[in-house]
Amino acid sequence: MKRRGVRFTEARSSVRIPWCELQGNHAELIIHQTLQVGYVYPGSPTVNHFGIGTRHWMKMTRRKGKWSICQDFYTDGLGDDSLVPEPKPADGKPPQGEPPVHTSPQSATESYDRDGAVSYADKYAGLAWGAGNNHQYNLQYGDLSAKGGDCANYVSQCLSDKSGGKLPLDGGWFYSHDQNGFSGSQAWVRAQNLCDWLLYSGRGKLVARGTFPELNNPSKNHPSGAVRKLRKGDVIGYGTKDCIEHVAIIVGWDSRGYPLVNSHSVDRYHCPWDMGYDKTTVFDLIQVVN
Repeated sequence: MKRRGVRFTEARSSVRIPWCELQGNHAELIIHQTLQVGYVYPGSPTVNHFGIGTRHWMKMTRRKGKWSICQDFYTDGLGDDSLVPEPKPADGKPPQGEPPVHTSPQSATESYDRDGAVSYADKYAGLAWGAGNNHQYNLQYGDLSAKGGDCANYVSQCLSDKSGGKLPLDGGWFYSHDQNGFSGSQAWVRAQNLCDWLLYSGRGKLVARGTFPELNNPSKNHPSGAVRKLRKGDVIGYGTKDCIEHVAIIVGWDSRGYPLVNSHSVDRYHCPWDMGYDKTTVFDLIQVVN
């Protein structure tokens, strides 16, 4: 994080094992890890905290009385952002005369409940430190983590649930329950389709699309960086130039105005918006509109 102008100050982890199977000298486990991380900016006493939740599927073998890990499958919630070319320090202070967009009050006529969407996102952020609901997903919607990923399902919930953003469903974006359990439309469960639905339905507007430097650094059209045009409850798509593979929801800003997101698969709570992605990632910044 040195290249981002921040310093880690703490990392606290807790682990639980919801399932384990032992056969002689071999064991197979599912491990849930909840991680809290703190960081500061130079010259500032404020400690910013974010949380990550990771699911491990692990195999262990006992030899000479000692257990060793022989396989460990998981997705790294921190990732490697060292590949980003010459990132500027994560300082989101806008230039003089340009007020930060996120301080604007919500319009009385706005149908999208941004505060509700963020509250829902925080409650159901899963295994991540900081999440509510005893680190459980909202079981009303099912868990698609083992079926290609739960990120779009989660963001769709944040946008639409009656305790969340309250956006109305339509013929292209919906979920249902039947004797076979939970199911959702392609726009509900797939990252690319969700972003397409937001844009083509008129429920979303593309603020900008590009790599980290293109969206984070000042430009002629975005003096504070395009990503700082987003508001609470807006959506970021992550992927390549051809396909969006992941989505997250904006939930706030750190002490320097750097945007923070929540997501599922990996579970994240108030994490820096680009954490875990590199110079090859293309981001879609989507503002939810009425």
